Amino acid sequence: MGTKLFWNIARRTIVAAILLGASVTSLAAGPATFPHVGQVSGDSVRLRGGPSTQHSTLEVLKKGDKLVVVSEKDGWFEVRLPQSCPCWIAEQLLKDNGDGTASVTGDNVNLRASADTKQYPIGQVNRGTVSLVRGDDGNTVKQGGYVRIVPPEQARAWISKEFIAATDEPVETVTPPVTTASGDAKSAAGTPNDERAAFQELDKIFLEELAKPTEKRDLTKAAELYQQYASFAKNEEIRKKAQHRIDLLKRTDAKIREVIEAAETKAKEAQKADAERQAQIADVLNKDANAEPIAYLAVGIVKSHGRDAKTPASHMIVDDTGDVLYYVRWEKGNLDLVLDKRVGFTGETKNYEDWDKPVIVIDRCEEIAMAEASVSR
Repeated sequence: MGTKLFWNIARRTIVAAILLGASVTSLAAGPATFPHVGQVSGDSVRLRGGPSTQHSTLEVLKKGDKLVVVSEKDGWFEVRLPQSCPCWIAEQLLKDNGDGTASVTGDNVNLRASADTKQYPIGQVNRGTVSLVRGDDGNTVKQGGYVRIVPPEQARAWISKEFIAATDEPVETVTPPVTTASGDAKSAAGTPNDERAAFQELDKIFLEELAKPTEKRDLTKAAELYQQYASFAKNEEIRKKAQHRIDLLKRTDAKIREVIEAAETKAKEAQKADAERQAQIADVLNKDANAEPIAYLAVGIVKSHGRDAKTPASHMIVDDTGDVLYYVRWEKGNLDLVLDKRVGFTGETKNYEDWDKPVIVIDRCEEIAMAEASVSR
């Protein structure tokens, strides 16, 4: 545990002891045996996914809430996950029994606090039966390939020792999860094998992110989890591997920063190009509010004529019902900028063989509102 974290815990413990009128020793010592029932002694106490403030918050507890405490580490108590907390398991590793339960079809199956692999596992179960959580519609709650279950005994969380006091109540008084999942109770980092399995899964996520185009990678969560392994893993080899991954991420981040800067430059260039395009459109559609009304040769909606040929006409003008009025071309402008817009235009009318409507060679084109339309006769 880092020096800063140690002194932070020590400071909070001393302050709590003074406020409660108890000795620091009596608060920190706790019972010598596990499991036992503990009662939350403060308000808005965070229940976390691991033994540090770096781990994510699973639930915020209130004073008087009771938990089953099963172990201790570095000033933190490991507790059974309350039934009120979300607990998820991969759907592909479950077989619905049709009676509100499901059979776990594998061993060492990870339990998670969220329906994804972004968080550190909160426990594991072997083959057995778990209870499913039903939604308001009566159906099993599913999300992203995961199924929500009632937290089994193997699902664990952590709480700072200073915010929970031991009681004399039997463990059985705390409502146990409804489950018959087999396997000894264990935390996500409870045994070296568990740590290795979870670490391998994290490596898989890391490699999947590295395989993505650089500008689409998101290595933030992987960095946070590797930092947790480097600080708290029981297996020294895993701690070293985690630190190696962190160093690699630092080098990778430098490249990501380069990509981000390049993307930002590209975005600025795109914004500039868009501004120029808007200016061009404004120039094309520029209207002098004080000018006399223009007597347009024709008024209609600009459409693509669907032909490969751009001459003698590149577009067509249709009325509100879609009937073709004219074919048109604009040698000094770009009609794509006013595609699907109502325009009025002036120009020269010509007739061409194989074209069933006259072709107008535009010399002036403006977007107009319906009330502005004035066609010369």
